[in-house]
Amino acid sequence: MKLVKTRDAATSILRKLGINSRDYSLFITKTPGGLFEVDSDKASAHLKAPAKHSLGLVTEPAPAKEPVIIRDSGKVKAVSRTAVVQKMLDSTAPKVSISGLAEQLLLEGKTNAETWAALKERFKLGDDKKHYPSWYRSRLRRQGRLAKRQ
Repeated sequence: MKLVKTRDAATSILRKLGINSRDYSLFITKTPGGLFEVDSDKASAHLKAPAKHSLGLVTEPAPAKEPVIIRDSGKVKAVSRTAVVQKMLDSTAPKVSISGLAEQLLLEGKTNAETWAALKERFKLGDDKKHYPSWYRSRLRRQGRLAKRQ
């Protein structure tokens, strides 16, 4: 316990300890004499045990109980969040990106039109992205991964 004249002095002590400004009022009390009392022991205990500290406040989020709504082939299903996370973790299939697929097809010798058709079908791209195959072909040439035109 330390007595100081102003609240600014009290908050300065707590700031130096590493207390978040939203928690200052938990450790500062005004005495009847007009001074401010800082409970630095309580503040230190708060910092040492952030999950469940001595003030009885719990900082861990409560488990989610509401279901997640999933639209699967036009049908709406309610699935628990745990099931969704587990499905994401269990997924062992490698993720395919637009750039990865475009580069793979171009390195296999496909034309820009063939590459564009595959990208458009796989990723549901609009015609405003029709330049992708030529851009990736140019990038592969700059990187030296694709032979330059003769």
